[in-house]
Amino acid sequence: NHTKASGDNIETEFQKYLAAFSKSYKTVEEYKQRLENFRQSRIESAKLNSMNSRAVFGVTKFSDWTVEEFNSMMGAFPEHAE
Repeated sequence: NHTKASGDNIETEFQKYLAAFSKSYKTVEEYKQRLENFRQSRIESAKLNSMNSRAVFGVTKFSDWTVEEFNSMMGAFPEHAE
């Protein structure tokens, strides 16, 4: 199942993602963090797909970004604790 976001499958899917979007990282630490971001993104996509039959959520060039990075790019302001 290509929407599965667990096990050995996720790293294989991540490697395909890296090739498809010509991505690479400078350190092993960044690779590991981006892999985790990607895993979380796939989990969220699967959840959204199960809730909405008229839309399809999946992998984009932003799938290895954190929520904060994506919101910053979209012009959203970070949440601040008062």
